[in-house]
Amino acid sequence: MSVSAMNGKKKGRGVGVRKAKNLLKKVKNVNKPDMDYEFNVYNNYWNNKRECNKIINKLYLGSDSPVNDLKTLDRLNIKRILSVKEEPVPDDSRFPHIQYDHIEAGDFPDQDLLSTFDYCYHLISNAIAKGETIYVHCGSGSSRSATIVMAFLMKKYGNSYQESRTRVESRRKVFPNEGFVDQLKLYERMNYSIDGSNQEYRRFLLKSLTYQLRSNSQMSTTACDLSLKSMPKSDIEKELPLIYEYNCVKTYLDKIFAAENTLQYSNKCVDKGDSYGCYNCNYELFNEINIIATNGSDNKCENLFIEPLDTYCTHSGGQKSGYIKCPKCDHMFGTYNWLLYQCGCDSHLSLRDCLAIKVFWSKVVSKQDKH
Repeated sequence: MSVSAMNGKKKGRGVGVRKAKNLLKKVKNVNKPDMDYEFNVYNNYWNNKRECNKIINKLYLGSDSPVNDLKTLDRLNIKRILSVKEEPVPDDSRFPHIQYDHIEAGDFPDQDLLSTFDYCYHLISNAIAKGETIYVHCGSGSSRSATIVMAFLMKKYGNSYQESRTRVESRRKVFPNEGFVDQLKLYERMNYSIDGSNQEYRRFLLKSLTYQLRSNSQMSTTACDLSLKSMPKSDIEKELPLIYEYNCVKTYLDKIFAAENTLQYSNKCVDKGDSYGCYNCNYELFNEINIIATNGSDNKCENLFIEPLDTYCTHSGGQKSGYIKCPKCDHMFGTYNWLLYQCGCDSHLSLRDCLAIKVFWSKVVSKQDKH
């Protein structure tokens, strides 16, 4: 290489360095706190993406970048990877000596991670007990996966949310969204265990379901019970929304059932409260634990609202609205509408963001009152 070429190369490199330094000076001279904050978040984001961080012995937290880096995985002796994101690690990107697990989750406030906390705790605990090093990651390693790791530490050490976050941030900066923070705090209030009788938890699941059905999020056919391969394309397009809605409701009901049964397995009784039956035949329709709101303090509204129930929701024929009838005598006792707010009274304004079945007080009766 000629001397002039070498000088030109050095000169070009020098220009690049000077530009970078000038840009850094400009950023440092910005006095607006919001811009400084955004710049710091940006730097922390990219610092996080470069490397995964050891939180405790045999537990690492980070982004999805190291997942494909065999040298890093082997250097850290990673034997298990837990992905907390929309898609699992593709089969063709997996290494045979590593075990992979996946929690399907997007990074938005109404995403339900809370229901997976106990499962993830046992998964991580079992891996560590076997002497396996586990790597928990999402996209940037700062929100979804960080939430799972914080929940694990809370349950393992009996830490509060703030104590757990401080512990994690001593190793890695994290930025869980506000919804995940609320879920961690609720987990703390439930004493680090999913409680199917806890009304806060049940309302949280209902809010998450409502968001899924009323948002314009991408349709998903994951775990769908229906086969689409043999259907014409036009029929598939008609069925997709119904399949998505059915799966959302069914997943919600499965979570409620699992939470109630987990409580039973721990030798705690699920107190469902008084039962309510059909006014016509006295068939049991729902329990006090299923009631979201009654007629309020003014007693002007003749409706009460209950959670979506298996009997009335998964057998609705794919309709977004309709009547609710007694399974025994076919007596109509309420209505449902998965997309619209169903009551205009002041007592039930809080239900505008909540999926619910509207029940007519005159059509049901407390079974204890009737007897």
